[in-house]
Amino acid sequence: MKIPQIKQYLKYKNTILKNNRSSILNFNPDGREHYVYRLTNLTDIEKPYYYGSRTKVKNNIIEDFWEYGTSSKKKKLILENKKGFKVKIIKIFDNPGDKILYESYIHQYFNVKIHNKFFNCTNQTPFGFDMTGVHREPPSEKTRDKIRAFQLGRVTSEMTKIKLRNKLTGQKRTQEAKDNNSRAQTGKKLSVETRNKMSIAKKNTSEITRAKIRESIKKRGQKSVMCPHCNKEGKVMPMHRWHFDNCKLKN
Repeated sequence: MKIPQIKQYLKYKNTILKNNRSSILNFNPDGREHYVYRLTNLTDIEKPYYYGSRTKVKNNIIEDFWEYGTSSKKKKLILENKKGFKVKIIKIFDNPGDKILYESYIHQYFNVKIHNKFFNCTNQTPFGFDMTGVHREPPSEKTRDKIRAFQLGRVTSEMTKIKLRNKLTGQKRTQEAKDNNSRAQTGKKLSVETRNKMSIAKKNTSEITRAKIRESIKKRGQKSVMCPHCNKEGKVMPMHRWHFDNCKLKN
């Protein structure tokens, strides 16, 4: 498949540069060679491509590439069967910004993540990877166990909590985001097992919450009062919330 001309890329680059977010890209020459490559799978009758990018570490770019071996999921297969794959250096840049931007332009131009002529799983963008519409296999039980073990007993530091709080304070979701979330959740049904787990977790949480409320009330030394409608006795704050004018037995 024919690679788009550099003039088309420069138009794409100018469009990105008008966006303030382009400031995260570094276009300053740093004395290194940054290249975009194309890998062809010769073992497949369709000979699909893979487009990626790399910053050279070794003196020879081809040697550097084979030392790296791509970020493809087929990396192990590729390195074990080098003769079955052909690499071509598409473009070399003197800065990392153009490397990322040119790769993202090619990915967008061909939409490699869903095109059957490519074996890329995602599209590179100027600001990260785009996996929209890409089907991903669920993690294996072994992977889930690793994630579970990593998260078990993990404690968030106070500094991290403060950063998250500052980041989210005053943040409001757009109506578009709310609508998208609503559509995603509409018609979604939880399994009986999931519902049971949520029920148990909520019951446990509720008991802990009630204990905290009781402890807080004790510290404040609130007086006990009685609801005139159901004759239930309790502390002032919760009683006024659930009883008196709000009591279920009120006529």
